[in-house]
Amino acid sequence: MAKKRSSAENESLLQTVQMFEVIADTQPNDVQSLEILKEAYVNLERDADAVGVSKKIAHAYVQLGQLSSAILEYEGILQKFPDDAESLAALGELESKMGGGGGANNAAAAQALKSGEQYEDPNEALVRFLQEHQLLSEKDAKNALDAVQSAVHETAPDRPVPSLISILGERGLSAPEKTLSLLAEKTRLPYVPLSIYDVDSAKATMVDKDFCLKHLVLPFDQISKTTLVATVNPFDAHAKNHVESETDGKIQWYLTDPLDLTKAIKDIFRIS
Repeated sequence: MAKKRSSAENESLLQTVQMFEVIADTQPNDVQSLEILKEAYVNLERDADAVGVSKKIAHAYVQLGQLSSAILEYEGILQKFPDDAESLAALGELESKMGGGGGANNAAAAQALKSGEQYEDPNEALVRFLQEHQLLSEKDAKNALDAVQSAVHETAPDRPVPSLISILGERGLSAPEKTLSLLAEKTRLPYVPLSIYDVDSAKATMVDKDFCLKHLVLPFDQISKTTLVATVNPFDAHAKNHVESETDGKIQWYLTDPLDLTKAIKDIFRIS
């Protein structure tokens, strides 16, 4: 149950809204101010206004050239309002520019896979996101990409591929906790501690073993008609489309630690 706010707290929130509405009107690409305004609307339970600001944030990201962040903003809207036509259209246009498929349409996703559509390297997309948020320099980004590509090439096909997040941690560039915290904050995907979760093996094997190994994804439970899927890279458009085409009902994605996910995949598919 939400905590009941005092009249003073409500008044403070209303003052915040008034102040940042003015800033939003005069500085439409000030993402930080827009985020504050959105949070105030959420706290006031003004959901329609909060969604409107989310769309402004996404538009600001597009104007700033941060397309991956804009995509995540629209996806956040669609998690709560899956039929929002404006967000669906904007997301489809952005994913086309980024090289991904139409993730909101399972049939289109399946057709894209059949036709051999090419997807952007998810590690490159993740690195770009980290650069956009000043977590990696250009030099460190290139070195990290080279390292993960080399590690993937050297990994046997019957083993889970290395995670970019783990490699960043091993090289002292960004601790996994820091990287995952940023991802959770900006993507608004919930985090699941998979190491203490009782993974449903029947749901986990809904997706092909080789695909789970290659993309580090794993369905781990189902609640009502929603399948819960763990990932370490929310920018993997190929994984997103493939999982959606292989499962019925809705998908809820979760971030998790790459070591926990790797262990869970090994346990489910009995890889020593």
